[in-house]
Amino acid sequence: PIIMVSARTPYEVSALEGYQKGTTDYMSKPFNVQLLRHKVAVAAKLKNEVAIAGQLIVSKEALANLRAYEIKAQDTLKHIDALRKEAADAVKDRDQLKDQLALNEQRTAEAMQERDILKAVQETELLRRQVASNAEERDLLKQQLLESSSEAFKERDIMRQQVEKLQKELASVHEAA
Repeated sequence: PIIMVSARTPYEVSALEGYQKGTTDYMSKPFNVQLLRHKVAVAAKLKNEVAIAGQLIVSKEALANLRAYEIKAQDTLKHIDALRKEAADAVKDRDQLKDQLALNEQRTAEAMQERDILKAVQETELLRRQVASNAEERDLLKQQLLESSSEAFKERDIMRQQVEKLQKELASVHEAA
């Protein structure tokens, strides 16, 4: 601390000049030594308290910064937890989609099998109809053949009878001649 001791007057002008130049206190001559010691002790104590106050301010600022970082860290942790939950949900959704895809593939395979079976059944039914139609045509042709054969046999029998009749007539003409 700087304590200005001066014999100058007026007191106010000298004190003002001293304070403007950075003195801590001012005393005019003659001065009391005990008072000077007391002022030095008080000035030293004030300087010490100002230093401590400065350290407290720095500490409070550091503490405020620390609290701000702590809040930011907590927000970051919350955000990380939210991202972890979203990731877990995404994995769960992916697994569900995989299961759904597998089920859809199985259903598609079954549907294709059923379609192939239905197609085979339809083709079999078409072949049965064709076989039945061919059997009907065969039976009809058989019937026509039998009828034609029957008529041919009848005509043959009639012709035989006519040939026998003509042979008899010819034999009787030869006998009579």
